[in-house]
Amino acid sequence: MAHANNKSHDHIDVFNPDVKTLRDSYQDFLFKIKQFDAGNGYQNFNEFISDEAIDYADDGNGVTYVVWNILKDKNGHEIDRDIVSFYTLAVTSIPYIDRIRLDEEEAKATGEIYDKQNCAVSAIEIKMFAVNQKYQNTFFEYGDEDLPVSVWVLRSIIDYIENLSKTIVGVKAALRV
Repeated sequence: MAHANNKSHDHIDVFNPDVKTLRDSYQDFLFKIKQFDAGNGYQNFNEFISDEAIDYADDGNGVTYVVWNILKDKNGHEIDRDIVSFYTLAVTSIPYIDRIRLDEEEAKATGEIYDKQNCAVSAIEIKMFAVNQKYQNTFFEYGDEDLPVSVWVLRSIIDYIENLSKTIVGVKAALRV
């Protein structure tokens, strides 16, 4: 299929994403994980997925997920997989102070205008998000949309967080730090 913007972007014809936790991917695909390359100036992402992410999860700081592109033969059997990106999610909260205006008598008695309570909104934080250099500035066309692979992945992350918030942990917000 011809792409209207193929002069400024690379396109891939096949994108069969498969998301697995890093821990589930580690044993079978460690060699491919260690080949992750976020590009010049982003070596910290390469080091994180190769050397730090498992300890990060063990310390309770966040769970890392790997997005793979599954390559299949003509019969639909997996013949290879390519690492597209990874992201790390953590449960957190957004603190705020709830202020309720006191009536006149309470305000006089306490010397305060507001009753203040420390509160928090539960949230899932996207702690890390990196795309393999091979897939940066690479587009995939599906239906009427021709978007960067990174956008397809980010949409998937947001859908996953939304599903988690409705079926597993009941959070009210998603954050990217």
